[in-house]
Amino acid sequence: MPRVTRSATKAATPVDSPASTDSTPTPPSQPKATKKAAPKKAAPKKRTRTNTDTQDDNDTADAPKPPAKRAKKSATKDNVDTTASTSAANNDAPSTSGQAQAQATTDAPAKAKTPEPAPKMVSVIKRGAAPVDPLSPSLVGERQMLYPVPQLVQVSETMVLATHQVYVDSNGEIWDAMLNQTDALNNNNKFYVIQLLHPNGNNNSVMLHVRWGRVGENGAALDKGPWPPAQAVNEFMKQFKSKSGSDWKDRKKMQPKKGKYMWLERAYDDEEEQDSDGKGKGKASDGPREKTPEPTLGTELLDLASLIFSASLLQAALSEMNYDANKLPLGKLAKTTILLGFAALKGIAEVLAEPNGAKAGEHGGQRKALVDLTNAYYSIIPHSFGRRHPIVIDRPEILKKELELVDALGDMEIANKIMSDSRPRDADGNPVNPLDANMRSLDLKSIEPVDRNSKEWTSIHQYMTGTHGATHGSYTCQLRNLFRVERHGEAEAWEKAGWGKLGDGDKMLLWHGSRSTNFAGILKQGLRIAPPEAPVTGYMFGKGVYFADAFSKSANYCHAGQSRNIGILLLCEVAAKPFLELNNSDYHADVNSKSHNKIATKGVGMAQPAEWQDCSDALDRDDLKGVVMPKGGLHQLRPPGAWLQYNEVVCGMTSGGPKRADNTKDLFGELQLVNRSCIWHITTTKKLCVPLFSVQRTLDDKMLGIYRVAQLSRSRLPPSARQAWTGGMISMQRYASTSRQRIKVDNPVVELDGDEMTRVIWKKIREELILPYLDLDIKYYDLGMENRDATNDQVTIDSALAILKHNVGIKCATITPDEARVKEFKLKEMWRSPNGTIRNLLNGTVFREPIVLDRIPRPVPGWVKPIIIGRHAFGDQYRSTDFIVPGPGKLDLIFTPEDGGKPTTLNVYDFESRGIALAMYNTDESIEGFAHASFKMALEKKMPLYMSTKNTILKKYDGRFKDIFQDIYEASYKQEFGAVVNADFPSKIDDMVAQAIKSSGGFVWACKNYDGDVQSDILAQGFGSLGMMTSELITPDGGTIEAEAAHGTVTRHWREHQKGKETSTNPVASIFAWTRGLAFRAKLDGNQELKAFTKKLEDSCVEVIDKDGIMTKDLALAIHGGKMTREHWVTTTEYMDAVNTKLQSKL
Repeated sequence: MPRVTRSATKAATPVDSPASTDSTPTPPSQPKATKKAAPKKAAPKKRTRTNTDTQDDNDTADAPKPPAKRAKKSATKDNVDTTASTSAANNDAPSTSGQAQAQATTDAPAKAKTPEPAPKMVSVIKRGAAPVDPLSPSLVGERQMLYPVPQLVQVSETMVLATHQVYVDSNGEIWDAMLNQTDALNNNNKFYVIQLLHPNGNNNSVMLHVRWGRVGENGAALDKGPWPPAQAVNEFMKQFKSKSGSDWKDRKKMQPKKGKYMWLERAYDDEEEQDSDGKGKGKASDGPREKTPEPTLGTELLDLASLIFSASLLQAALSEMNYDANKLPLGKLAKTTILLGFAALKGIAEVLAEPNGAKAGEHGGQRKALVDLTNAYYSIIPHSFGRRHPIVIDRPEILKKELELVDALGDMEIANKIMSDSRPRDADGNPVNPLDANMRSLDLKSIEPVDRNSKEWTSIHQYMTGTHGATHGSYTCQLRNLFRVERHGEAEAWEKAGWGKLGDGDKMLLWHGSRSTNFAGILKQGLRIAPPEAPVTGYMFGKGVYFADAFSKSANYCHAGQSRNIGILLLCEVAAKPFLELNNSDYHADVNSKSHNKIATKGVGMAQPAEWQDCSDALDRDDLKGVVMPKGGLHQLRPPGAWLQYNEVVCGMTSGGPKRADNTKDLFGELQLVNRSCIWHITTTKKLCVPLFSVQRTLDDKMLGIYRVAQLSRSRLPPSARQAWTGGMISMQRYASTSRQRIKVDNPVVELDGDEMTRVIWKKIREELILPYLDLDIKYYDLGMENRDATNDQVTIDSALAILKHNVGIKCATITPDEARVKEFKLKEMWRSPNGTIRNLLNGTVFREPIVLDRIPRPVPGWVKPIIIGRHAFGDQYRSTDFIVPGPGKLDLIFTPEDGGKPTTLNVYDFESRGIALAMYNTDESIEGFAHASFKMALEKKMPLYMSTKNTILKKYDGRFKDIFQDIYEASYKQEFGAVVNADFPSKIDDMVAQAIKSSGGFVWACKNYDGDVQSDILAQGFGSLGMMTSELITPDGGTIEAEAAHGTVTRHWREHQKGKETSTNPVASIFAWTRGLAFRAKLDGNQELKAFTKKLEDSCVEVIDKDGIMTKDLALAIHGGKMTREHWVTTTEYMDAVNTKLQSKL
């Protein structure tokens, strides 16, 4: 009889369960209370799902169908509702982030004598060949069916592991499958487990166990059987074929299919086995737990080991990258799965590089291709997004992040495997401390701390501090520990490859940074190059190992915030010259450098070391004679054509030197080795010898050291944001994210995401300038062009309704598609402007205000105070009906009263030939709302209000605007205005333009729709830049706002960004969209702390430009014109980093 259970913590109501699930039979022993039908709920209103309204993947459609005969019997017995009882309200419950998990660990160096416990993300203990799924209801005596309001039970893994095991047939076939399926557009991200289980010691009675649900949750489970083995195997294969669309025997050749699950290959041979009594094989007996010996490692090595062998940091890193280790745990990750993950990303990269290319064409266009390929990737590499929509990989920065994840999985798996021996012993069988055993498992030839009083320590510390880039000023660092490391065979491989014979100065001492969770794999195997399956577009200068002569350039790759605020870097002797120098990105630089007979590639930076010195003198190391390192700090040398901030050196040689004699590959492609003896190396190198492949490999760089770096908050921060020296070591403290309590925002805001370059900037603003400082509930809607098309523009309507509900909307710039966009992206139709839709639903008025800068010259120099344009955002040309008159004829305008009265017919024109015509309209209600909003804005700003029309020409149309404004002023605002400001309504638009040019500014100007559109752009340029103007849509009652930037999506910069180039796009107006929306939230909530924060962020944006002279290219051009050079402007990222630093100083 089938049995089912759901998670007690994360089950959710199925929204699309089929009727067939109503037919599950009622067990005779079922208590009467549970037989009653669950109370019926009113059908919810149909709506487009967003992050706060997501589809439940725990649907019973994935359950095996019960026998038809039993179904009929059950249906006649009880009329039961199959809806689960768990409320979907828990979908939005916050979960602990990876960073929060990591931060829970102390920042101080390790002092404990025992390691932290093994990871708890999933049990990998097995009996026989594979782990038993811990949520089988049969294994815990659960009798609850797939019933209405089932009892939710906490399943004990201990009980499961004690009773059953996975069935393995006489041919050694393991009947165990993990399936995964993602559909990003429909917010499906689900798993499906299929296993054959039998009781310990009896493999003739086999049952089918399945479990399904949303990734990151336990889901629901169902058992069928038991049967004889042959029948059970047949049931397994039918279930597998039903869900995957492929036969079990063909599973290793599977490709992701739309609407079907993808099989995840899992490795079984590295897990701890247990016999039928539950005792481990080859491990300690189940007697009394032996006392763990104290570690023999010194203080420095113990500090290092506790960082790189930290289960909590591994789990935090995976969580931060959204990887779901419950579905495919470290230790079960097959090598082919990693390669398939790379291959899926390679397809996405092809579509991003060629939006109209063959790969995109295979899927029916770029957007559909990106969605399909994203779904395939997530089906191979499972991700947990909670109840949020899976993120479509549609931008290079998202692709790069996923490449980092897949690349890191191999290194993290090594750490996990080393830690998996929970009770290690020495050769004589005596227990040893796990950290001792873990370090021993790295199989290093030597690793030893460097004396803190040595010249070596002092010089490296100077190299570190002297090459901390000026654009990385949001943190400072101190040297924590320094080690020399050598791996077996690396010195010999280095010499055999001929790198030791390079001339003086051809070998360089350079930095390489990586996550601390990668370092067990790095030390064990060495640095690796991405495999052929990986896309080249994810690597700016092609595939290879990346180094830098600027310390902070490499330190940024350590992600120290996820590892107790401690970073690990390598300092490597790199065989670098001759190198191919490049100013621009080249995804095939590794190939091109070889064709030029170079051994490496150099990306040329503007800030470089001005002088180099021999390491033998600087470090007192004779074995490093001929190797050079920087002398002194970085200087702005600005070589011609350079636009990168700092140098990058990329090495990609295999054994045999520059001629590349050996092209043997392993999982990660061409193996590389980087080291020779008697130097500091902590290794991020490839293996010299790989027994599995029986080959020797060498690299073109040598590992010189591991530096554990502790970042410190800036000295200007208050004492509470800093930590003092403790035991000669410093722990990093990031002021914004760790030492400051985030400001609580009581009520939500609605975020409307957008398109192209502004979408890229938008994400950075949210994640770096908003969320680190605010505890904020965001209702997210994706108004990107592709999502509007996918939802038939319903998402735009839903977002507007959400703004009306929550009173504050914050919007990114969006595209209104033209014919070219419709063709390029294969849109269903030419969708209307989302701005227009939102304005109409809110009946709001758009107010645009320039952000005045003192440093930027104004084409209209008399404008010293802002001029606020109030644009009536309804009707007129923007809602007009126009057409081409085909020939001679009569054009009439006809109004037909709804009450059946006599129609009014007006003759517009008698055409004697072809021509054009349009009809436009407006409503009293909309004009009245426009008037109220304009009066309220002028009063709030304490500015005069001017309203201008062309009522001398359009006597009735524009005259109606004038009359309504006059009537409302007399009835509601005259007394208030008389005491504060002036109001003037009958000004003609042409007269008003002339007066505005001559004025000093400082007034609100109410304009009709078209006039407001044109005049706001003129004002923006008159004040210096279109990128320095805010836009706020305000409802007539003044109670709701939608804030956005006044400019568009900056398509030209987006095209450059797609090529992997950094851009200098002005983000100020987008930042002000957030601050103006949040300031309005603060006003509604009476939140003074939030109000102060928005003011400080706005001031920071302005002061970085006005006082510090740091600005984007558009503003620099306004100052310097044709004399502008590269030194006058910074990239978007650099500007925003400077703003963040300024903001931290104000907080």
